[in-house]
Amino acid sequence: MKIKAKIDRIVNSGNVKAIASVSLDGMFVVKNLKIMDGRKGLFVSMPQETFSGKDGQKKYSKSVFRPDQLREAGAAGDGSAGVPAAD
Repeated sequence: MKIKAKIDRIVNSGNVKAIASVSLDGMFVVKNLKIMDGRKGLFVSMPQETFSGKDGQKKYSKSVFRPDQLREAGAAGDGSAGVPAAD
């Protein structure tokens, strides 16, 4: 299995040290992993992104994708699959 990891940005705010993404064998992409500093050292926290929908209900962002979903959503620019729409 081929694993590609990338630090997307350094945060260094409280216990969060960085935000990362991982590609697993070119088949799955996991975005918005948090690199955390805990009592026993550094660890990776799975994505936990929420937002309020138009109806005011709590919604959860999708953070795990197949690479083809990212390309399609980026080309569409419609904000699907977690890719922000262009303004």
